[in-house]
Amino acid sequence: MRLLSILSSSDSEERWVNRISQSFEKEVAIHNVPVSVFSVPKAIRAVKPEAYTPQVIAFGPYHHMEPELYQMERYKIAAIKSFLSLEQILNFQELVIEKLKELVPIIRACYHKYLDHDGDALAWIIAFDGLFLLDILHGYGHVKHSQRKNLKQDAVLCGDVMMLEN
Repeated sequence: MRLLSILSSSDSEERWVNRISQSFEKEVAIHNVPVSVFSVPKAIRAVKPEAYTPQVIAFGPYHHMEPELYQMERYKIAAIKSFLSLEQILNFQELVIEKLKELVPIIRACYHKYLDHDGDALAWIIAFDGLFLLDILHGYGHVKHSQRKNLKQDAVLCGDVMMLEN
């Protein structure tokens, strides 16, 4: 877990003070944003971990960097590229990422658990996962159920999409 690495290093206190002071300054202005993405307490997760841990794909920052889910990133990129124009792809940083970076303090405020991602990484995670989710929803709206190729894989993907922490 990345949070443990912050607390166990030799300069952990200094890093912690820097991170907390930066967070405090940024979040003073966003006190009205309600927490809307929660983490599952360890005691509940321990009963049935697979019910709270994504099996195929991560959406959002909680499980994003887990190696077993990271293989789907290329699939996300391919899906996103299929519905963006060349101009949108070439200007993605300016059109999407830079705008999301301005919203990072608000995005962080929506999460119950501390997010150990820098602003750039968080903006990219939110952008890619949000666009991929739109692609999934678009696919379900425009493809008949009988045309879906792998219903079992579809069920797992849908389960991950609906997961509390995802």
